[in-house]
Amino acid sequence: MADQRPPDLITSTDDQQPRSTTENSWVPFWEVGAIVLLSITSVISWLVLNNRQSLLTPALSATLLVANLVPAIALLVLFGRRVAKRRAERQLPGGDGRLHTRLVALFSLIAAIPTFLVVIFASILFQFGMDFWFSDRSRGMFENAAGLAQGYFDEKQNEVRANTVAMATDLRNEMARTDLNSNLFDQYYLQQVVVRELSESAIIVIGAD
Repeated sequence: MADQRPPDLITSTDDQQPRSTTENSWVPFWEVGAIVLLSITSVISWLVLNNRQSLLTPALSATLLVANLVPAIALLVLFGRRVAKRRAERQLPGGDGRLHTRLVALFSLIAAIPTFLVVIFASILFQFGMDFWFSDRSRGMFENAAGLAQGYFDEKQNEVRANTVAMATDLRNEMARTDLNSNLFDQYYLQQVVVRELSESAIIVIGAD
């Protein structure tokens, strides 16, 4: 009997095999290209970071990330495609597993692209933050704050020193008129501590020995 199948079905069945063979023939070149490109970008990144004496600019940081992530993600996708293809060939004898391979590649891209974008934006934001905290503007702000705090500390220290000297003079004059162990001297001493705005005070008596 003559073959009763429609001509379009016969043609479409015969055209699938050469197309699949052509696609598979380019995959090794893509894998080798991804490995070579990743190696080149890694060496360039190492040279840039090794010879860098200052922080990276956000643009340079994003460029290095993109240059390293693109071939790395492509290599992971191609590796996943190869694993999926071999597994499909073992589970489906006589088939090439094209549908399974394409699904694996599609889901790999869906998982890799958001990660790729998040890494880029996180790097840019981190770099902007580092540039702000280590910039001349922020350094000047911190130096001004430190100078203000040091000036306030020196002012208070001089104020306490002056009050201590004045209080010692007043106590010396008071001890010449009253007894050191009397209640009048205790009240006068407490009044001096409050008026001089001192948090604590002590009188050191040096004996004859």
